[in-house]
Amino acid sequence: QVARNTDIDYQTFLNALHVPEDAGEYEQDLRNMLARIPDGWGRWIGCGKGWYPIIIKADKRIAELFPNYEIHQVKEKYGTLRYYWGTGRDPWQQANPEPARPDWNGDDSDESWQAYIEACRKNDEAHEIWRKTAAGKTYLEEAERRCKLAEKIEREAEEESACTCEICGEPGRSTG
Repeated sequence: QVARNTDIDYQTFLNALHVPEDAGEYEQDLRNMLARIPDGWGRWIGCGKGWYPIIIKADKRIAELFPNYEIHQVKEKYGTLRYYWGTGRDPWQQANPEPARPDWNGDDSDESWQAYIEACRKNDEAHEIWRKTAAGKTYLEEAERRCKLAEKIEREAEEESACTCEICGEPGRSTG
């Protein structure tokens, strides 16, 4: 009689980092990418080794725009790459330090400035002042600009996959 293990915790399995066996020199970069996948999504990369350089490049470029971005899926579909992502929580953390100090009636000490920042976060009118960047754009406008750039990076990776062999990474062509 064969014993069956019914104590497998599905959530633990789903949330573990499933590093591809053929990761090789790309292992650490793939681990970093897998760590970006939120709990419950399943931490797998669903494409061949030939596309690892493409997805790693896309990951690093999007991370420059949104350091805390999340990957939802990376997979092959209909012969090309699909790279699904979201900005994640606190998209500005690390990427944008606090904005330049606007004109305000406070002293110039760091404690006073931190108190002002906290007050701004709690008060919508003051928060609008806090959200202004040195260039005069709100963080919302900056987020939109960065999203468009990240979507362009995603499209470029998907287009590059269409002419790259998923298995070996050599230039390829459509057979259709």
